Amino acid sequence: MDILFLAFVSAVSYIIILVKVFSIRFLAKTQVIWDCLFTFGLPFLFYGTYSGMAVAFISGVFFSIMTYCISFLVKLERKSNVSLRDDATTHSQNNGRYSSSLRS
Repeated sequence: MDILFLAFVSAVSYIIILVKVFSIRFLAKTQVIWDCLFTFGLPFLFYGTYSGMAVAFISGVFFSIMTYCISFLVKLERKSNVSLRDDATTHSQNNGRYSSSLRS
């Protein structure tokens, strides 16, 4: 149980660091790169003990699941955004008429 807890904490902490340094959208776009770096790089940090290697590989699985969920949520967020532009260019493009982008 301790191995699972340590693996989860290391995966979450790595995601927090990546989101702080970059953005959550950048993390979602480059998900595969971070997956490979984390899954193959972390075992080198925990090399030496069996439990360290187990924590590294299980945290790689947790990290892959979390980055997949983050990329799925970012895609949902992009689809749900509605652009409500009401500036002069939109007004002039519609020949002086204001139009709503929420018409059905």
